[in-house]
Amino acid sequence: MRYTIMLLVMVGLANADYTTGIIKAYCTSGLCSSKMGKGGLNKLCEIIVMTTSLVFTYIRPPRKLEIVSIFENYAEINPDAQLTLKIIKRLKILMMTRNVNYL
Repeated sequence: MRYTIMLLVMVGLANADYTTGIIKAYCTSGLCSSKMGKGGLNKLCEIIVMTTSLVFTYIRPPRKLEIVSIFENYAEINPDAQLTLKIIKRLKILMMTRNVNYL
C-alpha cells in the first residue's frame, strides 16, 4: 500500500507540473503542440525512471542490464539530467567490479 501511495503522489506531481506548464504556455501565448508533446513524453520518461528506481530500491531488484538501459535512454532524452549520468557511471562500475557483462 505504501508503494502505491508513493507512485500515486509521483504521478500526481508530474501531472500537476505538466498541467501548469500548459496553463503557463496558454497565458503567455506560447502554446505549441510540438512542445506539449515533447514535454508530455519527457514527463512520461521521468515517471518510468522514478518507478524503476522505486522498484529497484524497495520492492525487488530487477536485472541491472534493464536499469542501465532505462537510465541511458532517459539521459539521451533529457540532456539536463546530470544525476542520471552519474547513476549510469556508478552502475557500470559496480557491474564491472562484480564481473557482470552489461552489454
